[in-house]
Amino acid sequence: MIRNRAIWILTTISLWPALAVSAEEEITYSNQVSRIIQDNCQICHQPGGIGPMSFTNYDEVRPWAPLIRLKVADREMPPYQYDHDIGIQELKNDWRMSDEDINTIVAWVDAGSPIGNLRRIAAS
Repeated sequence: MIRNRAIWILTTISLWPALAVSAEEEITYSNQVSRIIQDNCQICHQPGGIGPMSFTNYDEVRPWAPLIRLKVADREMPPYQYDHDIGIQELKNDWRMSDEDINTIVAWVDAGSPIGNLRRIAAS
């Protein structure tokens, strides 16, 4: 019993830094995702754009978050058909999202699509 308790305490202590995520490190719409959406999606997903829905703010993006995750993770969005491992990879006006941005979108949706502090968006 004492041994199990000691193992639990050591495990808890060793995992504590990973569990103690600050608000700055948390992936939220206002901290990271709004920039990714602006840079990669709003060119088409805006009123009057070719995209079937608008992504100009959190209220418009949030209902579509699971589908955005799916399409971004499968590299179907943004639409750009180009091999990711064959040929020249440095392209002018390349629409492909970086792996870092894809991972951020996936993590954001998996975390429940938190909004974060909207004042950050207004300041940028």
